[in-house]
Amino acid sequence: MLRNGAQRAVRAVAGIQLALACATVRHATGQAQPLEGQRTRISVTSRTPGRLIGTLLEIRSDSIVVQAQQEQIVIPRSQVMRVEVSRGQRSAIGKGALIGALGGLLGGLVTGGIACASYNIAEGTCLNSNDGGQVAFFAPVGLGLLGGLGIGSLIGLASHTERWEVRPLPEQRVGLVIRALSGRRLGLGIRW
Repeated sequence: MLRNGAQRAVRAVAGIQLALACATVRHATGQAQPLEGQRTRISVTSRTPGRLIGTLLEIRSDSIVVQAQQEQIVIPRSQVMRVEVSRGQRSAIGKGALIGALGGLLGGLVTGGIACASYNIAEGTCLNSNDGGQVAFFAPVGLGLLGGLGIGSLIGLASHTERWEVRPLPEQRVGLVIRALSGRRLGLGIRW
């Protein structure tokens, strides 16, 4: 009969042999959502223009394959500066409303200033008069602001831009996972 220390050693060796027999080698990209099949915009150093938009077909260890303009393009990973994934279209209503409101306000201020300059008052300025000078100034300003806001919103609603999210290329990893019968695992991984 073996002593306690020897029994532990035999069990450990048997466990390691069993674990090695059940070892699995796996390849993982480390990415939650795969980039393959998605519309991407890739910034590269070797092309003119420096951005390529297309569907990402495959990520290899040394290159990526993109379907763009009816052809498959292979890009070395060393030339990829950035990868962005399309997140769909959005309207530019907010930007259009802001630009339109600022333009309308500027136009209203100019029109109100011209109206105030041509306004005939006996004394003081257009804005200090009691005979409607404020209306001559503020009416064009208010109308210009509201008109510009409305027109800018309609133009922004009609124009759409694509939203892009920067995503890293997945790292290449190879791992060795050793599974023992007790449900415990031992892993070793290499990244590059």
